[in-house]
Amino acid sequence: AERRDFPCFILLSMEVQKWLKVFDALPSEARLAGYTVALYATFMLWGYLQEKITTTHYIVSGEDRDVETLTWKFPFALNLGMSLTTYITAFAVEAASDKAVQLSPLLFWKPALSATLASPIGYESLKFVNYPLMVLTKSSKPVPVMLIGQVFFKQVYQWYKYLSVAFLCVGISLFTLAQSHSEKASRKLEGADSPYAVMFACYGVALILINLSMDGYTNNEQDRLYVDHPISAMQMMKHNNFWQSIYQLIFLVFTWVMYGSEGQLSGAFRMIRFCPAIRLDLFAFCVCGAVGQVLVFKLIKEYGSLVWITISVTRQLFTIVLSVLLFGHSVNLVQWGGVLLVFCGLSFEVLFNYLEKNHPEEPWDGSASSLLRLLTKVYTSLTTKNTSQNGKSFIGKPTLARTDSESSVLSDIEQHHTPEQTTGRKKLNNKQKAPIPFGGKEWDKRKHD
Repeated sequence: AERRDFPCFILLSMEVQKWLKVFDALPSEARLAGYTVALYATFMLWGYLQEKITTTHYIVSGEDRDVETLTWKFPFALNLGMSLTTYITAFAVEAASDKAVQLSPLLFWKPALSATLASPIGYESLKFVNYPLMVLTKSSKPVPVMLIGQVFFKQVYQWYKYLSVAFLCVGISLFTLAQSHSEKASRKLEGADSPYAVMFACYGVALILINLSMDGYTNNEQDRLYVDHPISAMQMMKHNNFWQSIYQLIFLVFTWVMYGSEGQLSGAFRMIRFCPAIRLDLFAFCVCGAVGQVLVFKLIKEYGSLVWITISVTRQLFTIVLSVLLFGHSVNLVQWGGVLLVFCGLSFEVLFNYLEKNHPEEPWDGSASSLLRLLTKVYTSLTTKNTSQNGKSFIGKPTLARTDSESSVLSDIEQHHTPEQTTGRKKLNNKQKAPIPFGGKEWDKRKHD
């Protein structure tokens, strides 16, 4: 089936294609540096804007209104804007560079639904925890994944995964329990003045873990689609954001019909109309999220998932530091120790996961000299001239369904596939029938079967 492109999308895709050719002509080292700088800039700015929009009091005024300060409390409206922006961006990039077979959009409704429901839960947690704690908790995605796998599926993991999860749990616990009372001055959290302030903070962490669990379901559904169908990452990104836009629009219209001016749609339009300062923040937030997701896809495709994991982990650390500096969060030494433990645990798992897959013939024997030798091998393998070819030998398809990108985007990651997983996916695809374009009789027959 031929894809019908609208004239505006054709012009946008031509412009994107021109810039992609210019960027691809650069040396490999220059492209990697460009990806790194662009990812740091887009996701750190995205994180700053996310906290600013959802926690800052904006001055709202109008011809028939008194001057007042309001906080943005319309997560579905915010996600609708980001979903539409990401859909347009993915459409343009796919038209410029991707020649994949077009599949039925109906395949993508389920993961998009879980992603749509997960995002507001993450925003709700910001009422009870500060932004650094939210980023820190969302970095601990292996915790619910391993817990579910151990309890329900009796899975056994490598020793370093258990140690990594222990670091994550201890680090997050330290950060939560060592909450300073001076934090109340930076932003009013619900329950901060209560004698049960720690319980309110734990409730916020529980909301984040629910958000992560729903993201895990989204990732599993996307993995199943990658195995069963010849889907490119841009297609996944485009169709997921299309469905999320539909779901969010239905919810906003429904609440507008039911509650009128008290609904999120009316409130969002009213705040955008009478608050010029928030317009630029909303626009930049949506653009940063969309561009960041495309950059993640391009980076993994060219350099492999390990480079992205490294950038993602360090980016989250810098996001926490930036939030503390710009929004006045009070973080004591014990909490910084918790942050250090979390990122040590993440780095520990990334390192040993890479060593297990790429250097299984020489495991770590527990000595410092052995670890130094293995680290040297990692550095050598990443700086060889064949790095880009090795990255292209396995094209990790990042799960890009999340509209809020809490990585996290997020996500996240925040959401990547290892070479081993991608190889398994390719083996399954080789056993399948030849892909049939969406729309013909043969496609309808296979769908029925």
